[in-house]
Amino acid sequence: MKISQFTDVGFSAELHCVNSIITVCTTTVTTSVRARAPAASITLSHTPSPSPRIRSIFVRTITRKREYPRHLIPEETICQRCPGIVPLSDPFLITTKGKILTNCRIIEDISTYCKHCPECGMLYRYQEWNEGLHNYNDQIILDLALCLTLRNLLQVHTAVSRAVEYLELTTGVKFPPSDTVLHGYLHFEALTAHEYKYSCVTCGDNPPVVVMDLHKNGVFHSLNDIEGPPTNFNGEVDVERFWEALSMEMVGRGFVTSSRNNPFTVTPSYHFWAPWIGPTTRHSKVVLNTEFKKVHQPKTKKEVAEICVSEGRLRDELFKQKVPILRKLCRECGLDSEGSRSNLLVRLSNGMKSRETYDKIHEKIWAASGGWAVIMCPCGIVYSVKCNLRAESPSDFTDMLLSWTHMPNVVLYDFAQSLATHTNLRVPEAMPFRPHEGCLMAPTAENIKLAQEGKLRVSLPWLERMEVKENANGHPITGSSDHYALYDRCHEDNIKDGAGG
Repeated sequence: MKISQFTDVGFSAELHCVNSIITVCTTTVTTSVRARAPAASITLSHTPSPSPRIRSIFVRTITRKREYPRHLIPEETICQRCPGIVPLSDPFLITTKGKILTNCRIIEDISTYCKHCPECGMLYRYQEWNEGLHNYNDQIILDLALCLTLRNLLQVHTAVSRAVEYLELTTGVKFPPSDTVLHGYLHFEALTAHEYKYSCVTCGDNPPVVVMDLHKNGVFHSLNDIEGPPTNFNGEVDVERFWEALSMEMVGRGFVTSSRNNPFTVTPSYHFWAPWIGPTTRHSKVVLNTEFKKVHQPKTKKEVAEICVSEGRLRDELFKQKVPILRKLCRECGLDSEGSRSNLLVRLSNGMKSRETYDKIHEKIWAASGGWAVIMCPCGIVYSVKCNLRAESPSDFTDMLLSWTHMPNVVLYDFAQSLATHTNLRVPEAMPFRPHEGCLMAPTAENIKLAQEGKLRVSLPWLERMEVKENANGHPITGSSDHYALYDRCHEDNIKDGAGG
């Protein structure tokens, strides 16, 4: 049964029950207030705050209204894989200690069963959404209402761990670990058919202006053993196949006791690792991921600036660390770990000129991977996201931009000139960032002087109204074929590091 059908039909009776209970609770409190309050305050008694006793009665009443099956048996009676009619075995017990997690309580001592085909050996387990339940691993069963609650909370930026904490405070019951609940919820989403019809209502499927940045919260910590890609790998990855594989990994978690035993586990690799780009934004299901070039190919002279950029940002993070961490870094890099904090920072900063020392510092400060590379419109809607296997580089964002159907006219990035340089080197026959190699004006002495004095003015009228002239390569919203890589105000000083323009 489709989840939309269940949402519309299965919850209608319960929703009516909830509305009735709310009405009863409000009426009870209002009557009590009217009996004790003076006549002048009666008008204020229409929306009283329910007392803790009323709230507990409300929760218990909902819980009693919903009945859950105690024995979860798969409905299939005939093997769906074997030709002909092959009856399945009688159900056999898996556990009697299953738990149903709901928004209001936990129902324990649930029995789950399984059937198997005597011909092919296929196992059939309970997965009947029409009863309002989602079976995660035969031990943990989620109420569909809870799954939808978690989905809605995530959409308003509330983590599953916070949701579990809220449920425990509300119900007074200890829930399973938040990671278990998260995996159960992801298992539910992986088995749900989703239609992607989402984009910014202002910017559309192809925003003309984007903001790109790195988020370091999502990182890997041990990626030194990644093998090189096949010799014929050209950086192209099937994005649909990759994300379908991740969905299968989530589904597989419900059938094994440990992730090590999951046959669908997706291990990080250079040749099968793709960003997420919406189907209405990317030009095809084949997208680019050229991270293998970070470690398996030397950089050109023009791309050396990318390393300097990373060093500058890494140095900023280094200066935020406490003394014990700095001493430990010095020891691991073979540097003197004695002295003041300033002495330690000077040694580490000078040591970063060595690639070996730089890699060690980077691994400890930034972790072994480069976090999440994100492209979003000025409204804050994410259009592309990629978990970097290695340190951030303009190549990560170039891969995503070149995978778009229509490249944005204006790109805001911390290290704009490195981005423009790298992208134009990737496509020299039709340089994406032009005119002026992504700069707003030609870098003449006069223009530079005017910019330093704050007197340089540049007009981009197509940002407000579409160009009338026909342009085969023009953006569908602006009509312009110009593409600029610009800094925001917070990173204009990066120009001094040789990364600006």
